[in-house]
Amino acid sequence: MAELSMNSPQDSPDSLRLDAKIARVLELAPQPKIPAGFAARLAAQLPPAEAMTLAPSRYGRNTAAVCVAILLALIFLAARDAADFPIWISIEALLSLQLALIAIGLTVGSFRSALGWFS
Repeated sequence: MAELSMNSPQDSPDSLRLDAKIARVLELAPQPKIPAGFAARLAAQLPPAEAMTLAPSRYGRNTAAVCVAILLALIFLAARDAADFPIWISIEALLSLQLALIAIGLTVGSFRSALGWFS
């Protein structure tokens, strides 16, 4: 196939002019023309948008409640072993701090949702 060329020497002058014309047209950049009011006409044809209603998911609140239950269980376990090993007193303090911070977060979150502050 390499020995065959697309333009053989016996091409006619009409064929060469057509090739040149095609090459010129292909080299031109397209000039898009959008009629005035096109976007307005298109928007008028669309159906009206439905109002979106979003229900709060409450995943964070449910996860925090589970964490509170787990922390309480761990605090009681740490309190049981605190007399034998002093490190358990520090662990119990850290768990209590985490419990307090989660409780504060739940309280602030409930006030924000009650007052309508969603941001």
